[in-house]
Amino acid sequence: MDTLSAVITLPEFSQLPENVTERLAHLPGEIISADGHAYIMVHGRVFSSEDNPGGRSVLEAIARVTENRQEDHDFSLQGIWRRCIKYGDENSIRLLTGKYRVQDRHDRCVILFQHRQMGETVKLSVLSELTPKSDDEVFFDTYPFETALIRNCTDLSLEDMIEYAEAVSEFAESEMGMPLMIGIGSIQSSLASLHQSYLEAAQSLQVGREFHRVQPVHAYQKQILERILSSVPAERRTELKKDIFNDKAKKLLNAEMVETVRVFFENDLNLSTTAKKLYLHRNTLTYRLDRIRRETGLDLRTFKDAAAFKAIMDCESISNE
Repeated sequence: MDTLSAVITLPEFSQLPENVTERLAHLPGEIISADGHAYIMVHGRVFSSEDNPGGRSVLEAIARVTENRQEDHDFSLQGIWRRCIKYGDENSIRLLTGKYRVQDRHDRCVILFQHRQMGETVKLSVLSELTPKSDDEVFFDTYPFETALIRNCTDLSLEDMIEYAEAVSEFAESEMGMPLMIGIGSIQSSLASLHQSYLEAAQSLQVGREFHRVQPVHAYQKQILERILSSVPAERRTELKKDIFNDKAKKLLNAEMVETVRVFFENDLNLSTTAKKLYLHRNTLTYRLDRIRRETGLDLRTFKDAAAFKAIMDCESISNE
């Protein structure tokens, strides 16, 4: 079939396969593969083609044209910022520094907010109330299901950004009933480099959904292991899992044991701190770790074995999605 004739427009989610709708809603502008077809959503419109290089190229071209038509006519300050971070648009950067007198050389990062429920939008008014007011901190929608914040990072670290995002997430869900997924890009020192921070924030959300869907905050610079694992072919990940997670090991690793390992890793392999967090006697924790060592051959009290076990656990989490 000719590649162009394979491309169709699907205006409603109801016409899409169930395994595609949620992924499209949470990955606007990204190509999704399913059942031999490729899909992409741009400004609420969904396009599909056969999943082959030619079809994907056509989808990418359609997305670029649709994006450009939509955004080239938006001359609001938010529209200019949107083109700046999404495309690194030089004209937009000149407008920001000239007409709007935005300082070019300044530490900033891009933080992306997406609603965790398909089809729901992030309320800008809520996010604005949770962010300190500043002339150079700007909120705007990048896609129908995604909102961006350009955050002033002067005298702030990545850990400060994570702490802020966690506070926003907790308040939005508990007080406003708005569960969020938040992606944080790296701190950049110029307007031109904010495009890189935006790409990183978007990728952090994608990686977060693969590995840690229950966690609300995902920082690109904290996902080194996950990004390495996501590049490993699925067949190889399956082989690695079989090497460690045999039938006995899987039976051992029930919900309680997995939670023990998770807290142990979160506390940097510290036995005393982990035991306190889990309300366990230190000997009980040691007994559990010894059982894992006997069944898997990995002693999680050593860095090398802990890193290997963490990698295999993350591979397992991907396959269970």
